[in-house]
Amino acid sequence: QWRSIAFGTLGLHSDLEDPGSDDLFGEGGVLLVRQVGEHWQLGAGPVITHAFGNLQLIPAPYVRYQGAGRYLVDVRIPQYAIVGYQLSERVQAAVALRSVFNNYNLGDPQAQDIDGEKSSIVFSDFTLGVESRISLGGALTLEVGAATTLDRTLEVNDHSGDKVLDRGLEDSWMVSIGLSFGPQ
Repeated sequence: QWRSIAFGTLGLHSDLEDPGSDDLFGEGGVLLVRQVGEHWQLGAGPVITHAFGNLQLIPAPYVRYQGAGRYLVDVRIPQYAIVGYQLSERVQAAVALRSVFNNYNLGDPQAQDIDGEKSSIVFSDFTLGVESRISLGGALTLEVGAATTLDRTLEVNDHSGDKVLDRGLEDSWMVSIGLSFGPQ
């Protein structure tokens, strides 16, 4: 049986002095997933991302294994890898490794800078944490998580590609709470 997964994010990436539509960056994709046997789901689809500079369309694989017991492995590249355990019919606990890597080109995308190069900001963030998904009935799920930063860096390059700034950022903790709607 086939199904689809759609996801998207919208972020404001600005110095907030004069925010505008040029400071909004959206990402997302649609994956087609096929149930293969009793335990495996395999899929792929197009994802729109800023990971390599200007907004690009890249292929993204998806793998999910739900063991005969209560174990789960869920991998959606380039977003996350999760290893989980089904505590009960309604509650799942998991360890999650998540990644964010974005390369934002600065300035007018139509303008030509020196040697055709653009100034850019590169941000990467890798977190490791715990998550819990609690089924609230029907297709509604409460998702609660906490994580710590494994690595977070910021790099600023000028129009010639020389690094103006390259530094690690402070490690931190994060907590997330969300609702999702759809088949789990």
